[in-house]
Amino acid sequence: MAIARALANQPQLILADEPTGKLDTSTAREIFTLFRSIVQKENATILMAAHDPLVDEYVDGVLRLSDGQIMERENPLT
Repeated sequence: MAIARALANQPQLILADEPTGKLDTSTAREIFTLFRSIVQKENATILMAAHDPLVDEYVDGVLRLSDGQIMERENPLT
């Protein structure tokens, strides 16, 4: 429900903190696919904090943090 509420007003920026944290892999893939579609079709930006390595398959960029410092930058889809 939280995701549906966040999308209701078609925002240009969505902040997602562990959006798939309690979901199984199949459902997480569906959510990541939905987010990817929103980015492409609605020209929105999604900033997501996640510990799930599965997210790397769906995002344009990854920043890996340690103790609040950027340790690594990746562009998985390029």
